[in-house]
Amino acid sequence: DSSGSISFGDENLSTTGTLGSGVLTAATGSAIGNLTLANGSITDSSGAISFGDENLSTSGTLGSGALTVTGGSITSSTAAISFGANTLTTSGVVSTGALDVTGNASISANLTVGGSIISSDRRIVRRQEW
Repeated sequence: DSSGSISFGDENLSTTGTLGSGVLTAATGSAIGNLTLANGSITDSSGAISFGDENLSTSGTLGSGALTVTGGSITSSTAAISFGANTLTTSGVVSTGALDVTGNASISANLTVGGSIISSDRRIVRRQEW
């Protein structure tokens, strides 16, 4: 349209082909396929939004339920992040305010302690190999 707008009134627009748009402005509550755009959120009625093998990038905060990724940090509103039975590996430093180990802890490199080591059963075994 030479005026820059085309209106279908309150009628539906359907196609079996592709509908392309340079910029799409949709009213809140608009649905595109299974996706609903409402109040700053995109939801999928099938319960899954997939980006395939593409990267997802944001300069803001990425939140998912209780998990938030922002500024290089991963936080949880439930105060717990679990890796299940998977291994957590880093070549950097792991810092924690308090560390509770249930079961055995194995350290294959040096252990530096700035404070005290406290054992609940009052035993600390030190093995030194020469």
